[in-house]
Amino acid sequence: YDDLNFHTIKGWQSDLELMELTVPLYISEDKFFTLYVTSSMHFPYDESSTLGDRYLNEIDAVHPDYKLNIKRYISKAMELDKAMAYLLKVLEENGKLEDTAIVFFADHHPLNTPLNDIAMYTYEVDRTVGLNEDRTPFVIYCPSALGTKKLDEVNSTFDILPTVCNLYNLDYDPRLYLGTDYFGKKEKIVYFTNGDWISQKGIYYNSRSQFVPFDENLEPDEEYVGSIDREVTNCFNVSSLIFRTDYFAKRPDLPYPKSKKEIEK
Repeated sequence: YDDLNFHTIKGWQSDLELMELTVPLYISEDKFFTLYVTSSMHFPYDESSTLGDRYLNEIDAVHPDYKLNIKRYISKAMELDKAMAYLLKVLEENGKLEDTAIVFFADHHPLNTPLNDIAMYTYEVDRTVGLNEDRTPFVIYCPSALGTKKLDEVNSTFDILPTVCNLYNLDYDPRLYLGTDYFGKKEKIVYFTNGDWISQKGIYYNSRSQFVPFDENLEPDEEYVGSIDREVTNCFNVSSLIFRTDYFAKRPDLPYPKSKKEIEK
């Protein structure tokens, strides 16, 4: 923020300005990898802010009956849209678009927004059913790829890195990731911090030890539920041990940030 000399505005800063200030720093490179954490769409939506109010007139012309907090959410989304349009335009102008992959995902639903509001303005899925409040999009965009495919099996943010590593044939060890390659044979499981989990067969609610199959005609398979629940519990335990023991620092065979002394040595 300090180095790029952002124009300070009330509330979260502009993703369009973020792109305008950063893309020129790498666009002339032969190869580049860039990670963005966008900010424009962050809450609150129930109070005034620069980006939340920026496009209200345009939104009123199309959706005058929408609730104000939803209009502010859309206004913030429009700023992100303009940021992505700028990125794509500059990539194309520099002959880089065809050879660039953009991995794009949302890490949570609109926070501080009533579930009823989210459900009212969501058309493709019923947000009030199961854990659908937490469903978010994950897109891999590469213009040179052959065809377009929409996939809807369960997967989580844990699965993104292994999936991308496999798609682009990167050098990685899948045993070092809790997530799984989306296109692999292993059953897809999404687990939550409270112990809930989702598979292709149904949802398990940890607080009440209940598994609800997606197919209402199927009876819960106790052996199946038990095996998945043990796997999820094991993932939590392994994660905790990795953190508490600083496991990766003790693996000299793995790439790991080295201290200055080690580098000099």
